[in-house]
Amino acid sequence: MTDNGSNLGSVKMDGQTYYINSEGTTDATVEKDNGDGTKDMSAEVILSSGDGSKLPAGTEAKLYVAVKHGDEEVGWSMKGSPRNDDITIPAEEGSPEKSLTVTPPTGKDFTYDGTEHTGVEAGTGYTLSGTAKAIDAGSYKATATLASGYKWTDGSSTPKEILWTINQAENTMTVKAKKVTCKFKNKKKKETYKADQVYDIQNAKGDVRFQKVEIKRGHKKLSKKDYKKIAVSQTTGKITIKKGLPKGKYKVKVTLTASGNNNYTSKSQDVTVKITVK
Repeated sequence: MTDNGSNLGSVKMDGQTYYINSEGTTDATVEKDNGDGTKDMSAEVILSSGDGSKLPAGTEAKLYVAVKHGDEEVGWSMKGSPRNDDITIPAEEGSPEKSLTVTPPTGKDFTYDGTEHTGVEAGTGYTLSGTAKAIDAGSYKATATLASGYKWTDGSSTPKEILWTINQAENTMTVKAKKVTCKFKNKKKKETYKADQVYDIQNAKGDVRFQKVEIKRGHKKLSKKDYKKIAVSQTTGKITIKKGLPKGKYKVKVTLTASGNNNYTSKSQDVTVKITVK
């Protein structure tokens, strides 16, 4: 806009002059980024009476400033009194504060997969502290603190604590039972078979424990005396067969439990070990 003699005054910003038309408006855009999400605007305003004469000192003038944050517009009024030719218009007493709103960030939930997850996203208008990223399963807390000139959309301005979680993944253990053939040698009173001779255990997370559940010969359960002649170690999984067990085919049901760890849940699986005693 040019000075056509009927303008009410001008606004000078960063060396650029913007004239105020007869309706009291002008179109000026100045942005000074402070690096923390806020922008400052300063203006030197020169007012006139519309016919080129100066306004008397003490005449109250008001300036309405519209500030846009994305598509959202925040406005506030400022006023002051002319002194000589130009004035600096301060914020109007009692007017809304210069502030932008931002939605508080929320926490996300994940399942452990060995990669880094961002539980609370960074954004404009606030800074994050605490733990916003992690790899291992667990519960985490981040704190969002507003940058200068911002308020939360709920009207508050205090820091927000955000909780988020990486849940444990399911244990990946798989187990297959192997067949065992037992034939007592010479005068040995027992035969022992290590875990890797009895089970094929893959991808177990955590320590594995073993529990003998039942033993059958054919479709019948064993007597208490014979039941005790097949032992399963709870810690190593080895199977010990004592001499005197009648010849035949046996089915030993064993429950294997992987304890899991910080990142994986526990898991139990039943297998049936087939043993032939000759």
